[in-house]
Amino acid sequence: PVKIEDGESGAWQETKPDQDQSIEELWIRWQVAQTGAVLWRRQTLEDIGGWNEDYSCCQDNELTLRAILSAARFSFCSSAGAVYRVWSEDTVCRQNPSRVIETRTQLIEKMLGFLRKNDRLQDTHLKAAGTAFMEMGRRLAATNLSQAGDYHRRASKIAPFFLDGAAAPLLYRAAHRIGGFVFAERVAALFRRSRYRNSSS
Repeated sequence: PVKIEDGESGAWQETKPDQDQSIEELWIRWQVAQTGAVLWRRQTLEDIGGWNEDYSCCQDNELTLRAILSAARFSFCSSAGAVYRVWSEDTVCRQNPSRVIETRTQLIEKMLGFLRKNDRLQDTHLKAAGTAFMEMGRRLAATNLSQAGDYHRRASKIAPFFLDGAAAPLLYRAAHRIGGFVFAERVAALFRRSRYRNSSS
């Protein structure tokens, strides 16, 4: 687990992975790799090649992916042993979310390919990937619907978008069933503008 501190408000949030899920599913959901949350054995890091400086983002998740693919063993600690402070909007990940999304998508595709090749791919893995793709597609749509539509077409070939969690409320799911991803995003944008006008009037 990791405690996340908002640098501006000072609010805390503790993240806890669901230990009933496989390490592969947790990784797809981006719940195991935050750098300060993992205590590595030196030999394991040396065996998998250490930190990959070719990546400008998602380096911790890429490192953990290689560990999983090499059959490294993971053990969970029940209490938070690290604090991650959200201190700036100028970090690499926050400055270029499109790059992060593309990199994360490529890494998830690699994980799914590994699971498929080894006859270990399950519906839970595809749902986790589809949920991640849906969340990333929605994030892109907030600033560039055309880019998000293109992402939806490409990512859906890896794993179909799966509408789950806070990023897919009931109204959004209904709009998605009626007209698909781009239509649902247009409806969501209209709804946001309507709420903004009502709150400012």
